[in-house]
Amino acid sequence: MKEKLLRYATIKELLETRQINTLEQIFDHVPYQQVAADLKMDESRLRQIVADTTEMKMLEIFELAHLIGCPEDIILNMA
Repeated sequence: MKEKLLRYATIKELLETRQINTLEQIFDHVPYQQVAADLKMDESRLRQIVADTTEMKMLEIFELAHLIGCPEDIILNMA
């Protein structure tokens, strides 16, 4: 659990300092499987919306931002 929280804290810091600029870069630091499980989402759906953000729902953007602990507008702007 501690490792998972540390990963999301790292992502939050990288997002806020603009070292991560795309949704895909998030998954360099935390696996798709972990994020999908934490969001209670199918991994294939997560991969689909990251690859084609036009398929992403606002609720999914807000849930991802909440999971990471960053402002929603950061994820929204990347999507």
